[in-house]
Amino acid sequence: MVDKFLLVGLKADLPAVRDANKLYWCSDTRELYKGMDLYTEAVRIVSAVPATPAQGVLYVLPSGEAKVFNGTDTVTVAKPYVDSTDGVLTAANTDDQVATAKAVYESITDAVAHVARKLLGEDNVIIMEHPSLGVEDFAYFAEAVPSCFYNLGTSNPHKGIQAALHENTFDVDEEAIKIGVCLQVLSALHLLEQ
Repeated sequence: MVDKFLLVGLKADLPAVRDANKLYWCSDTRELYKGMDLYTEAVRIVSAVPATPAQGVLYVLPSGEAKVFNGTDTVTVAKPYVDSTDGVLTAANTDDQVATAKAVYESITDAVAHVARKLLGEDNVIIMEHPSLGVEDFAYFAEAVPSCFYNLGTSNPHKGIQAALHENTFDVDEEAIKIGVCLQVLSALHLLEQ
């Protein structure tokens, strides 16, 4: 028996009381809740977090620090660096303890890959040795904020969906979209827990 982790429906049908261990996707408003908590509204690049922040909005500051208002407090969910010194650098610190942009990107990629392997299975996750964003605009975001870019397979030969991107017969197996949403949400939650 399968217990559903992701429930999809209209916001009007959202239960008043929700299971804290389940995700609820409102297909009309594109809001995602984990239990009673709103997890998605928007990502906003701002110079400072507003005095009255909205719950569920990810505020990205010029430093690369990302903050979320959880209904009570504004908390940091991502820093522009990774270190093991709790922000205190001394002459005794080794090079391994000093944060680098490479360490941040590797940390995020490792976290997303970990979640993807759990969700999709080891054999279905391929880490490219020399990735390329090609002409993706995402590269501009990745320059400003540590990021992870991944490709999600959307073909399904059993349904006759297998044309390549930009072909006039291109189609998407919509079941793959659910997998993509789960991967995004579970990756974000995993990074928030770190």
